[in-house]
Amino acid sequence: MNKLLVAILALTIYSCQTSVDRNKLDQDSQEIYNLALDNTTGSDTIVRYHLRIPPLPPQLPNTAKYDSDERLQFNKWQDSLKQILDTAELFVVVNHKIDTLSNSDIESIRETISTNKNNLEYKMNGDTSFNEAIRELCNNRLTFDTIDATKLRTKFNYRFYSDRAFPQDKVRQIGTISFSKIAFSNNRSKAAVYTSFICGNLCGSGQILFFEKANGVWKYIRTWDMWVS
Repeated sequence: MNKLLVAILALTIYSCQTSVDRNKLDQDSQEIYNLALDNTTGSDTIVRYHLRIPPLPPQLPNTAKYDSDERLQFNKWQDSLKQILDTAELFVVVNHKIDTLSNSDIESIRETISTNKNNLEYKMNGDTSFNEAIRELCNNRLTFDTIDATKLRTKFNYRFYSDRAFPQDKVRQIGTISFSKIAFSNNRSKAAVYTSFICGNLCGSGQILFFEKANGVWKYIRTWDMWVS
């Protein structure tokens, strides 16, 4: 009986340790997820440009009278709003669950890299060196791994929150991003990851991003667009 309890306890400790370890990112994965993040969300300056378009007031001032009180008040209101949006802390929500490709996407990808040379030429410029990583990505194995938003880094002016807890602010939230597991080639010199980005009710995209390691540094190579709305 005592031996059984010891065995159960040992198994429990090992399982917990495995659960923690598998969510730790190695250096390669950290670099790739950061690059995937930047290439999926894009620059914050683009978002801020669109945010600068304010709702029009009930009645625009007479544009012929540039020094009128109405015009000066309108300009002051517009500049004030612009300053607020320029300095607003924009944020991205990160889905903590690992995403996967749909079965229909997987079938389409496998057909492209195996038989459809014309489509491969269009999608990948004829580059077949990523096929190992693509096939690995298409394995679509069930995983309970998670993404820790606090570990992500970006070159843009965003903040990140987990989808488990984030501010309910639709103005500053630019979207929600999800990542798949990273698929590597056999020699780990090439990698592919699927990301999806939802930026509104009818706004979003899904894509596979490809990366290559050269001289010890991972670089973004290209994107294979899967869907857009």
